Amino acid sequence: MLSTRYKISNTYKEQLVKYIKALSLIFLMLGSSFFLKNKEIILPEMAALSIGSFIYLKDDWRRKPWHLFYLPSITAIIGFGINVLDISMLMKLIISLLLVLTVLKIANNFLAPALATGLLPIITNCTSWEFLASIFFFTFILGFSIFINRKNNTVNITNKSSSTESSHLFIYLIITIVWFIFCDVYNHMEMAAIPPIIVIAFENMTKASYTITALIIQIFAMSVASMIGFNCYDFFNQHILISAAASFILITFFLHLINLKLPPAYAMAILPMILHKQTPVYFTTRILIMSLTLFTVIYMHI
Repeated sequence: MLSTRYKISNTYKEQLVKYIKALSLIFLMLGSSFFLKNKEIILPEMAALSIGSFIYLKDDWRRKPWHLFYLPSITAIIGFGINVLDISMLMKLIISLLLVLTVLKIANNFLAPALATGLLPIITNCTSWEFLASIFFFTFILGFSIFINRKNNTVNITNKSSSTESSHLFIYLIITIVWFIFCDVYNHMEMAAIPPIIVIAFENMTKASYTITALIIQIFAMSVASMIGFNCYDFFNQHILISAAASFILITFFLHLINLKLPPAYAMAILPMILHKQTPVYFTTRILIMSLTLFTVIYMHI
């Protein structure tokens, strides 16, 4: 009886420590943005990376700790550099996506959130060097923390077939470019490259199997998470720290309710903070349309 209680107590303690580690990094970033009054410091995918690495212990992210620093930093430089070019947004997204996927292929590490950091400066039209400094600083802390702590957690070091990943890479590139072109033709580039959806779509493409149930749950989860994130930001009068805390609590409860581990859902708590002013309904509708389109096409392919 005492042994069982001790095990339960230890389990809760371990979970608490994981949450503290993940949330400390996220709120360090948000706190820095709040006190410096600079929203370009905010990186939505840091929420996904931190939650996935510390709480969900995703092997494919933790396998190479320093890649959590190198890859997002390199892709952020790519996106930042391309954004200053005097070309259309469509071309910026296509070139950035192509270069980012090339970097991931060369590194032999298909870290999906690195796609987001490559596209983020383009969709937000970022021109501040603070964006890059923030990427370097917070991803370094994340990579260093995982490097130090992963000895306490077993990491599966098995790699996937590079030939399979190469074919998935090409198909994902084509699907995403076609989506970019579709958005450009219909003048809706604001929903061409929503980072959390881009990340999930890429991960779906590299899965061994992808069921209709998983597709429906993911679309539902991301739509609800976007509603939570945007409405909390609105309800708390756009206060970065309070709205993020409320969003994380509600999203954690929601994901637990549907028994789903989906790190990019947490990026939805932060994404509204860096986008141009819009209504919650419009924001959620964009998430719904993009996720429904990309996830369905990928499901049909797989």
